[in-house]
Amino acid sequence: MRRWSTPVLAAVLGSGATVVVLLATGAMPRDGAALSALPFTTGGTASSSARAGTGVRALQERSRASVVRVRAASVRADPSPYDPPDAKAGDASGSGWVLDEDGLIVCSAHVVASATDVRVTFASGRTVPARPVGRDPETDLALLRVDPRRGELRALELGDSRAVRVGDPAVALSNPSGAEVTVAVGVVAALERSFTAPGGLRVADVIATDAAGSDPGGPLLDGEGRVIGINARMATADGGSATFAVPVATLEAIRPELEATGRVRRP
Repeated sequence: MRRWSTPVLAAVLGSGATVVVLLATGAMPRDGAALSALPFTTGGTASSSARAGTGVRALQERSRASVVRVRAASVRADPSPYDPPDAKAGDASGSGWVLDEDGLIVCSAHVVASATDVRVTFASGRTVPARPVGRDPETDLALLRVDPRRGELRALELGDSRAVRVGDPAVALSNPSGAEVTVAVGVVAALERSFTAPGGLRVADVIATDAAGSDPGGPLLDGEGRVIGINARMATADGGSATFAVPVATLEAIRPELEATGRVRRP
């Protein structure tokens, strides 16, 4: 029988972002088979199957221009568990990412709820106004549109979240400050989970990961850099946080209706 371990590895990227690799109990055998399955490098040591250019640092550098900071001035005055400690009353913020080069941005719906002014900041530091296109509170997903001539619009490739399995590598990207894209690396810990979004709505069939510290609205990538989910960090009673991601298949299913009508009609 195989023996199992729970190593915790940490490495600091050259860009200044900290990568934390958390491997859940039972997710990695001691014989190194799981290491060879990871298509990126960890702790500066390349796995036997790692290919050139697919390390975590290269993945972050390749994707960073697509990850944005979303900040919204809103009439909402009640605090959200997602908001940073220094958030002003009526303001909300989170991460987002470029869905297509025509100007569509994906973010969390609670960030732009009742927003009167939305701004998107790219990793380059440039900030542009954004217009809400559609919002779906039941999945906590929203679409924004920016002028494609005013921002660095480099769309991320979409993966197949229906093919994700427990133990697969997961890379969560965030833009918490507007100037630096941070990385949290782990594995898919569970599937078909659910969480309660701000406002009390239950979001079902989500991906649970141990990629701790990710910002809501940022992309969850597979080991090849394709989007498999949209991050949603939840505060817990003990002061910690649990990381979930809405599958990208859910986004693809509701996207046409969000673009056409601004909302999703359900029975």
